[in-house]
Amino acid sequence: MAESTGRRFDFEAEDTKNTWNDKFFHVLQKHPVLILAVLLFSGMAIIMLHLNRLSTQIKESVSLQDAEMYSNALSEFRSFYGSEIVARVRGSQDVEITHDYTSRERAIPIPATMSLELSKRLSDRGEGLKIRIYSDFPFPWRVKDGGAKDPFEEEALSILRSDPTKSYHSFEEYKGELALRFTQAAVLDSSCVDCHNKHPQSPKRDWKVGDVRGVQEIIMPLGKEAGKIRAGLMESFGIMMTITLLGLGFLAIVINGLRRSIRETNRLADQQRVVNEELEVQIGERLRAEESVTKTQARLRHLLSSSPAIIYSAKPSKQFEVTFVSENITVVLGYSPEEFMVDRKFWFSKIHPEDVERVITELPHVFEKGALVREYRMLHKDGEYRWMRDDIKMVRNPDGNALEIVGSSIDITERKEAEAKLEEYNRTLEARVEERTAELSEKNDELRSTLDQLQEAQNKLVIQEKMASLGELTAGIAHEIKNPLNFVNNFAKLSKRFLEDLDDEIKPLKENLAEEDGEALDFILENLNTNIEKIGEHGERADSIVRGMLLHSRGVSDEFAETDVNSLLKEFVQLAYHGMRAQDSSFNVTIDEQYEDALHTVNIVPQDIGRVFLNIVNNACYAVHEKHQREGEQFDPVLGVTTKTLDDKIEVRIRDNADGIPQEILDKIFQPFFTTKPAGKGTGLGLSICYEIIVQQHGGDLQVNTEAGKFTEFVITLPFDAEKARSKK
Repeated sequence: MAESTGRRFDFEAEDTKNTWNDKFFHVLQKHPVLILAVLLFSGMAIIMLHLNRLSTQIKESVSLQDAEMYSNALSEFRSFYGSEIVARVRGSQDVEITHDYTSRERAIPIPATMSLELSKRLSDRGEGLKIRIYSDFPFPWRVKDGGAKDPFEEEALSILRSDPTKSYHSFEEYKGELALRFTQAAVLDSSCVDCHNKHPQSPKRDWKVGDVRGVQEIIMPLGKEAGKIRAGLMESFGIMMTITLLGLGFLAIVINGLRRSIRETNRLADQQRVVNEELEVQIGERLRAEESVTKTQARLRHLLSSSPAIIYSAKPSKQFEVTFVSENITVVLGYSPEEFMVDRKFWFSKIHPEDVERVITELPHVFEKGALVREYRMLHKDGEYRWMRDDIKMVRNPDGNALEIVGSSIDITERKEAEAKLEEYNRTLEARVEERTAELSEKNDELRSTLDQLQEAQNKLVIQEKMASLGELTAGIAHEIKNPLNFVNNFAKLSKRFLEDLDDEIKPLKENLAEEDGEALDFILENLNTNIEKIGEHGERADSIVRGMLLHSRGVSDEFAETDVNSLLKEFVQLAYHGMRAQDSSFNVTIDEQYEDALHTVNIVPQDIGRVFLNIVNNACYAVHEKHQREGEQFDPVLGVTTKTLDDKIEVRIRDNADGIPQEILDKIFQPFFTTKPAGKGTGLGLSICYEIIVQQHGGDLQVNTEAGKFTEFVITLPFDAEKARSKK
């Protein structure tokens, strides 16, 4: 019974549900426009509520974004002004950086003052926007307006000091109207810390980078914006109502047509289903294509960023307005791509002043030839110039019209430096080759000179060896002759004294003799005296020859002494001259004496050097006298004597204008016993003894210059310290 009752109630409930469904569909079919109107009005009410709430959210969101944008712009401006403007003029003697810049000439405001002035100007525009900058530690001149004025500002200082990376805002009533109060922390960077710590009126001197200096607040009233949004919503609601009523009327007209078109719609739906399937296939293909394009773009971006070349494009105009620059320009030149694209003159402003005119002049070639390669210097952001190589091409459409300029720029600084080093090395190498060639030439000259000196020394050594051998022989002969010659000379002197004594003894006896006998006796005595004098004279001459031979063989000399060669030479020139005059009164010669006034003294054996001077001057006098006797008065005999100082030695020249010395005997004149004089006129030992004295004994040099028929000149060179020079040799 109970079970049947429950089933009956279930059937009744189900029947009731079906009844309501049938009624709803009946009403919907009978009054579709009314049902749609109710639904539309209900939907519009819901939409209006949602739009009102959404408008409030949008209003707050937009205001918040605008405030944040204003705040970020002010922060960026202050940072830019401090790092790029103030930093450039800091330290300049011409420009002062101060908060009261308006009262001073050639002054600019500090960054904080610049931000306050800009905020004031923006606030004074009359649009309701207000900007405040305040701090716990305001400068003295901002104590009145620079601190927190209400609880919001105090709370903002507290919150932002604990976390300066965030912002703090509130939608609240401000001065009688709803407003957004947005705050951000003013954080000190490196360009601000030094100024705040060193400013004489700074309330705090221990600021560090990253400290919160204060708060920057943007106050944006929302009353006008809210009114505008409400008016817009009401206007929108009216429009929607009008559209709804018109729509309902239109629906009433077209609903019947819709019924008729349902069938057609169903048919078209089937067709659309087929089309949709085809579209799905096409969309799938397009998605795959877009994916491929995305991958290609990713690869391209990777290539552009990792490539050493800067890729760029520009409009096909002479202004060269850049439209794209690859991001690796930051790595190559230190600038961002935006810097080149925002300022169309930026590129040209960074070209080296010496290259910019050439670069601008060459640019039209890309329009004429379609391509251009150029090299120039570009200023890196670090302040140094880099050499860049540009490869530019013009992109044209099939009609030949210019579409775009594309190019790549590569840093070739290392190559340029290498080329400069190579060029410098080539110049250095050429200079070294020339220098080395000159050194080799000089060495060759020195070697030739040394070879000549060696050959000359060899000849002198040969002569010295001959003279040494001959000296030994001469010494032996001289010793053998010396003893009997001494007897001859001594007995000649003794015989002369005996003859004088005999003359004294026989003088009384001559009175007793006949005149003829007396004359005969005088004649005998006179002849005996003459013979004895001749024996003594020739004995002395023979003894002189022997002494010379001994001196030549043994090199015996007196002591070395500092000597004035001018005085010594004058003495022996006069001695030789008067000696020749004594032998032959017809002898005469013009003596041309040229003595150096400040001639350096020399350490020599004056007796030996005097013997050299006497011997050479005697030979010269003899030669000019012989030529004068042969040629007569048409020949004027001249004897030249010259002295001068040469570095660490002196030079003596004795020159005559006689017949000179024939070349065939020139190498024999210093050999002992060689003479060109007639028999009895010379021993042939004079020049060999001179050579021995000058070269061996004094470490000097004896040379002869001659020209047959014109002159003979002996050149004597003596070192300042001949004794030391001799020991070295």
